[in-house]
Amino acid sequence: SAVQQMVAFCVFCCFLIVGKLFGGGYQVKQLTTTREYVAVLCFSVTFALNIGLNNFSLSLVAVSVNVIIRSCLPLSTAISQAALAPFLGRAQTRTSLSEWGLMFAGVGCAGLATYANRMGSSGGSKEESAALVLGTLCSVASLFSGALNMVFAGLLGSELKLNPLDTTCYMALPAAVVLMVPALLVSHPMTKWPGFPDMTDWEVLVEVLARKPAVLIPVAFSGVLAFVYNILQYTLVHKLSASYAAFAGNFNKAATVALSLVLGLESLPAGGYGQLFLLSVAGNIAAFTVYSSTKNKK
Repeated sequence: SAVQQMVAFCVFCCFLIVGKLFGGGYQVKQLTTTREYVAVLCFSVTFALNIGLNNFSLSLVAVSVNVIIRSCLPLSTAISQAALAPFLGRAQTRTSLSEWGLMFAGVGCAGLATYANRMGSSGGSKEESAALVLGTLCSVASLFSGALNMVFAGLLGSELKLNPLDTTCYMALPAAVVLMVPALLVSHPMTKWPGFPDMTDWEVLVEVLARKPAVLIPVAFSGVLAFVYNILQYTLVHKLSASYAAFAGNFNKAATVALSLVLGLESLPAGGYGQLFLLSVAGNIAAFTVYSSTKNKK
């Protein structure tokens, strides 16, 4: 993820240089006050925490469990907006009882799906149970980091008047620096590389560069895709709303769960827990889709 953000920053710099060479080019909005710098820094840190914790969670829990937990983003966003509104000097967003009910119903379904996955997993050892608990906690922490990131994205667009391109540009480098800290310091077991000791992500990158540098071409290309994705995402937040972005994301999450099962990346929990898991996933996605649709009609 740190490499992706560095690539995104380089792509944007190339875009600016090419514009200058042709006698015009894009003008980035300059940050002038301490408040603007602090807001961009907070935005970048929450983005890095969201990505980093989510990636760590994916190494511990099934893709479907991670996805349904992250579909609870509207609730964490509503809580974050309510908590930060007084400090940001913004008006409280009104949320009806039916909307709160839909959000908590979605969270309840997410908890039920996690329970079904844990109980129905064949041969679940204590280590696997501990990994599921840790992965779930990391998913929840990532969820709230993503919610704060959405709140700050709205702030950068409405208060600081940064467009999605400027937002992505200013975020890339600080986010990459934050993501590099665990990449340099945290070692992890190399289960897929027999004979290798525990290594940090940086040591893995160095090893890959030494053995087969061409493997990093898809990684670099994913940085370009991440750059485009971030611009599109923040365009939705700036032009429409965070709830609309969450509404669009729910269909992506439903498709991710279906694909992970169809492609054999994971299997359903054993026995009746499989049916309970599928019903919980459907209930979770449906609850938050109805909530997002209701918010967008206001």
